[in-house]
Amino acid sequence: MMRRCDACGIRSATLQRCSRCKSVFYCNSTCQLRDWDAHRFKCEVNEIADAVERTEPKLAEFMRKTNKQGIITTENLEQPVQYGKLPQPPVPVQEDIVHSAPQKSFHEMQDSAYSSCFSVVPDLGFEESSYKWTQNQYECLIACKIPESCTTLPTVKIAPSTLLVTVPNPAALGSTAQAIVQGTLLNAIKAEESTWEYDRATHIVTITLLKRWRGGNYEANKTNAETWWRSLFVNSTPHSCKWPPQHYYTSCSTSGSGN
Repeated sequence: MMRRCDACGIRSATLQRCSRCKSVFYCNSTCQLRDWDAHRFKCEVNEIADAVERTEPKLAEFMRKTNKQGIITTENLEQPVQYGKLPQPPVPVQEDIVHSAPQKSFHEMQDSAYSSCFSVVPDLGFEESSYKWTQNQYECLIACKIPESCTTLPTVKIAPSTLLVTVPNPAALGSTAQAIVQGTLLNAIKAEESTWEYDRATHIVTITLLKRWRGGNYEANKTNAETWWRSLFVNSTPHSCKWPPQHYYTSCSTSGSGN
């Protein structure tokens, strides 16, 4: 069944369901974390839906969509009416009482989204001044902040050996652009299968670059060790270690496939 990711809007038949409320779907943990600030206020366990899901999956889905916490069945009038037990509402904590707290500023919201989109794994990436990046055996993940003053979409150009993210420069006349991320990539990528997303609310750009040489797909006479990038760009400061750390060999693709 085709479903829509509640974070990025992509429609797919292989989305993953929130394990707590089971009412929303996401592409991966990155999308789930990006949507958590909004979703956490309505993410609740529906005990009755969980109980009937195995025998009545459509009823369980209906209960979650309509936020029903109890059911009454009268299909067989010879049986007594069954009532669902209503779970006790959770005790609100201070951070959940949004009406009593001032609204977050744009920069606070952006910083929160930026830190939650993914973590920089030690020896697998860096947090630079204008962007951060990390990697697994198959992909490089990059995130960068777009200035609040930017009212147009950023320009993202992904080529087999280069990456460029720009925004219009408000201080310059004409079509001069300001580069946010720019450089020659350390190794080749498959540009046609790499993707990027822009969150208009937080002004965060996230980029997924598919490595040309990756886990299970090595260059001739090479090993998996050569698929590890010491830096994102040719002119970036490389990692001090010359060989990939042990946890690199267990790192997985965010899309769930290394092919």
